[in-house]
Amino acid sequence: MNILSKIFSKNKLTCELGYRIVPLGTYCLPRVIATLSMLKPRKAAGEKTLPFDLGFFWNFDGILDTLDNEFSIFYDDIKYGLLDDKAVTRDLQALFGGYNSEAKHWVSNNLSAIFNHEYMMENIDAFKERYDSRIENFYEYVKDNKYEIYFLIASFSEISEYQIKRLKSIINRYRNSESYSIIIINQCSHAYKINQKNVYVIDEIDETFYNMSVSNNTNWVSALKRKNDFPAAKKFYEEVTGDLKKIILKI
Repeated sequence: MNILSKIFSKNKLTCELGYRIVPLGTYCLPRVIATLSMLKPRKAAGEKTLPFDLGFFWNFDGILDTLDNEFSIFYDDIKYGLLDDKAVTRDLQALFGGYNSEAKHWVSNNLSAIFNHEYMMENIDAFKERYDSRIENFYEYVKDNKYEIYFLIASFSEISEYQIKRLKSIINRYRNSESYSIIIINQCSHAYKINQKNVYVIDEIDETFYNMSVSNNTNWVSALKRKNDFPAAKKFYEEVTGDLKKIILKI
């Protein structure tokens, strides 16, 4: 069996488990780590890209506003330009290796967002065409009741009980409340719990991830892909994926 066949075979098994993982920001860790651990199929195996898979979205309330309005406000303040200085955080600088505050990207101050993967795309119509497709994919997945859904969030700020209640009320428009769960990879400075059914918090609050991001002359995605070469990356990967597998695969 060649490498491509192995990829398709393994990801077919993932689909047959009866679930889908839908990332909800606040950056691309949920898509990256779920794919690397083979809990989520690769694009080559037919998995579709969703609106919050790629990029930095630091304002979780902005994500909730976007979902609440069914993306009708998504493009309201998106521009090809610079993000306000107040949105440029330590975490952004660490995650976005080589971040240049003077380099233009597609940005949204409402979402405190940088769409860093579209930096070569200067035409708003092309940008909208790409994200219209991702929004369509999102609703295809969310409305498909054949699959259980795990909404996966990674955040350096605490996600509140109120925010999760609001998120659930939005999702409940499309799905039975027992057909999905919410998982938060907590990367803020302290542990916390969300006392709601089918909500899980994975605490990863030490400096492992940040050190991985700024050391070894590589970025965090490359470090995770080459985790056996980077002890901090391997530690972070094994801890997070171990918890994800306990929740999703029930092992």
